Amino acid sequence: MTIVELYQPGVIDVQIPYPTEWDELQTTELEWISQMMLHNFALAEARKAAIMVGLLELRAGIHNIALKKGVLNNLNIADAPEALELTDFIYKSNTLTHQPYLQLEAGGKKLQGPETAFNNLTVGEYEDTEVYYRLFEQEAKPEYLQQIAAILWRPAGVPYISLHDGKRVEYDLKAAQPLFAKTGPEKLYTIYTWYTGCRGLLPKLFPTVFEGGSGNGGEPDMLAFTRCIHAAAGPKNGTRDNIRLMKLKEFMLDAEFEAQAAKEFKRKNKL
Repeated sequence: MTIVELYQPGVIDVQIPYPTEWDELQTTELEWISQMMLHNFALAEARKAAIMVGLLELRAGIHNIALKKGVLNNLNIADAPEALELTDFIYKSNTLTHQPYLQLEAGGKKLQGPETAFNNLTVGEYEDTEVYYRLFEQEAKPEYLQQIAAILWRPAGVPYISLHDGKRVEYDLKAAQPLFAKTGPEKLYTIYTWYTGCRGLLPKLFPTVFEGGSGNGGEPDMLAFTRCIHAAAGPKNGTRDNIRLMKLKEFMLDAEFEAQAAKEFKRKNKL
């Protein structure tokens, strides 16, 4: 957090606390950023300026700082180009892990979302969400974001995957996806932004696991991840379905220990 001073004699004289990290942003601020990211600006600087001014207005409201209507629209960014640096943290690296939508209403239903930083996400949820995440990365279709939301946001207490009498029962995604058809694009994109931030945390928590990724700075190799699930199936972890029920971070921690042991074995034996 930093303090932004706005002063013009007879016009404005305020100090506004301004966020400098992703997890300091409130939900309304994240949605504003999403709106601006989705908007077609002719110049990148125009998008940055719009984000900055919008966040200043929202922060002023959060801290009950009175501003004359439209006063921020008269700011001359050209006179203070360094002001645009206030948005640098947004473009530098997405480190958003705080969950903006623990509860979300969609299709007239109240739905429960995952915890902050993937803390209760299961292997199955992650594996299936990755399919639509990567599809959206290739082609920005809203239905992919709707599908991501349908996997991760469900009625409270309803598991994505469960086992009954040894048979797998999966959440009905075909029925769930239409619930998000009318969800605002800024909300869906905010979900995508949150997922991206949490996803980027995994290689930092489990560096050895991701050393064998696709080579894009720790970018997860999903085929490798699926192979990892198959390889882990056995007496220790149970079937592949049992693994998909595990918490993602518990599974990744086991995989990290095994990867470290294998790396040390290769080092000692000069393999």
